[in-house]
Amino acid sequence: MPKRLEEHLAPHSICTCGHTGDGPDSDHSSSRLVLGHGRCTVPGCQCQQFTWRAWTPEFQEKINEAMEKK
Repeated sequence: MPKRLEEHLAPHSICTCGHTGDGPDSDHSSSRLVLGHGRCTVPGCQCQQFTWRAWTPEFQEKINEAMEKK
């Protein structure tokens, strides 16, 4: 397992619009300072700003595994 859990999967968050965010390969645009927190880039989506709703199922599973090891 990687030293930092958040390095394992990216993107690892889901926006309120249902698309991924926060990462270099997310469905949301990036600024110079923050990856994947801008406007949604999925055609037809009207989302103008990433708003966190949940973790992706894959990342939630990694969180659960890490918590079980404590």
